[in-house]
Amino acid sequence: MQDVRTSYVFTRIKRELFLIEKLAYVALAISVVGTFFWFRHLNMLNVFTLEKMWGMFSLRHPERWGGLVFGLALVLVQSIMQWSYRSARLVVNAEGLRLEQTSTSLLANLTFFGREMRWNDLKSVSFIPRFGVLQLRSHAHKLPWAILSKDWQLQNAGATPVTDKNAEPALVRLFREHGVFDSFVADSNLDAVMFDLTKHPATKKVLIGMAVLVVYGFVDRFLQNEAWAFFNASYGMPHVLAGVLASLVLGLFLFMASRERIVPVRIILGLAVLSGTMFAGASYVGGIRINQLLGGPLLEAHYHRNIPCDALVPEDKSLPIIEYTSLARAYWCSKTVDEVVIVKVRKGLFGLYQVDLSEHRSAIREYRQNH
Repeated sequence: MQDVRTSYVFTRIKRELFLIEKLAYVALAISVVGTFFWFRHLNMLNVFTLEKMWGMFSLRHPERWGGLVFGLALVLVQSIMQWSYRSARLVVNAEGLRLEQTSTSLLANLTFFGREMRWNDLKSVSFIPRFGVLQLRSHAHKLPWAILSKDWQLQNAGATPVTDKNAEPALVRLFREHGVFDSFVADSNLDAVMFDLTKHPATKKVLIGMAVLVVYGFVDRFLQNEAWAFFNASYGMPHVLAGVLASLVLGLFLFMASRERIVPVRIILGLAVLSGTMFAGASYVGGIRINQLLGGPLLEAHYHRNIPCDALVPEDKSLPIIEYTSLARAYWCSKTVDEVVIVKVRKGLFGLYQVDLSEHRSAIREYRQNH
C-alpha cells in the first residue's frame, strides 16, 4: 500500500444488520416486554405519578428495570453515533488509513471519534468474515481499530457499487489486492472470535444445554407460586456451588473433546463460566421444586405486620420474616398490628424456608387498583 499513489475514499452506507446485532435488538425487545410485564404485575401502569415513577427506580430488585435502562441507553448512544457517522469518510492512501468527519454540525463533531492508522505503525491486520469486521492493531495503541467493512462503499471514479450481498466488501478486497494481509500477520488472540460454536459438536451440545436451562428457568419461574423466603448468602450459596461444580465438569468435558478437534482455551473458559452461571440460576429455580418433593409440608403460619408496614413478623420466632417493598405499604397499613395474617410456609432441605404468597400478591394488586 505504501507504493500506491491513489487515495481511495470510502463513504458510509446503510446495510442490513448482522446476526449478532439482530440478536442484541431481540434481547432488548424481550427486556422491554419483560419489564413492562413486571410493572403491570405491580399495577404501576394505570396512572403515572411522580411517586410511582420514583417507585420504579427505588424497588429492592433493580434487576427488573436495570437491563431495560441499560439497553435503552445503549440504543440511544448507538443511534447518535450512527447519525454522527453518516457523513464520515474513510480515506486509504500510501500513508495509511484515516477516518474523518465532513459535517459542520456541532453535534456530529462532538459525537464523532476520528481515527488514523499509518502503515509503518501497523502491527497486525485481521479480517473476521462472520462479523464482517476488519481489525487493525498498532504498536502505539493497545486498543484495536475495528472497522465494519460492509459499512463503507468505495467512491472513487469508475467504482461500481456492489449489489451482491455475498460479495467481499470493497475495503477488504482493496486490502487483499494490495497485499496488506500478506504484509502483516493476523492477531493470534482472535482464534476464539474466529471459532464457530455451532460447527463443533461439543460446543454445539453446550449451546443447546444452555438454551434449555434458560428456557426452563424462565418458564418454571412463572409457573411457581412459591419462592425462597430470603435472598441472601445462605440461600444462594448452594446454587453458587452447584454452578461452580457444573463449570468444572463442563470445562473438563470440553478439554477432552478438544483432543479430537481443537477448541480454543478462551472458548472453553468462557463457556464453562457462562454455563455454570446459567446452571446456578436454573438450580435456584429448581431448588424450590426439589423442596416441594423432598422438604416438609406447606403449613399455615400466623404472622403480623410490623409498625412500618414493610414486613410480616411471625409469631413463631423460628420462622422467617417476610419483607415487602414500599409499594405494598398502604395495603399492610390498612390492617392492624394485632390482626393475624396467614402465610403458607414450607421448611425445605438444609433448614431453608420457602413461602407461598400468591394470595397476598393478588390481594395487594386488588387493593392498589381500588385505591
